[in-house]
Amino acid sequence: MNNWISQISIFIVLIILTVYIFIELFFFLKEFNKVKKINSDSKVVNNKILNFAYLIYALIILISLLSLSTLIYCLENKTKDVFLINSSVTLVALLLVVFFLFYLEKILKSVFVVIYDDNIILFKNTFKISTIKKCGNDLKRKKIYILVNTNEDYEYLKIKYFWKIKEMLISQVGDKYDQAS
Repeated sequence: MNNWISQISIFIVLIILTVYIFIELFFFLKEFNKVKKINSDSKVVNNKILNFAYLIYALIILISLLSLSTLIYCLENKTKDVFLINSSVTLVALLLVVFFLFYLEKILKSVFVVIYDDNIILFKNTFKISTIKKCGNDLKRKKIYILVNTNEDYEYLKIKYFWKIKEMLISQVGDKYDQAS
């Protein structure tokens, strides 16, 4: 009986995380559709990252379905080996979903950048161009760093390097862009 409770509780946690990720996907797509509708000459969409994010979402669906199918198989065949298989599959699925959750949060920041009415719009951040104190990229061109003055505090944003974003920022902020920060 304890095996059943642990199996189902781990599966419920997996389902809750999967639902949370799909809620995040819904809000991302809603925000992305708003950005697509903005008529601006300064709009950059990194399709490579966007397609990779869609691939991760598809993997999460497959992982959740695999875990569900092993749970159903486990409920039909009540042997210890099946419990072990289901526990390992569900635990691996749970770890992958948690990993993807954190990884998606990092990469979705740099899917799109739009400059509209003297504002820069990132995934979950919007700020005026005049509030940028400094921005630049690292030597290996892995990240673009933006230092923004928000009220009386500074916010440090890191986004994945994409040459179109870099060129757009250079054209907007000019001498505030440092080539190797």
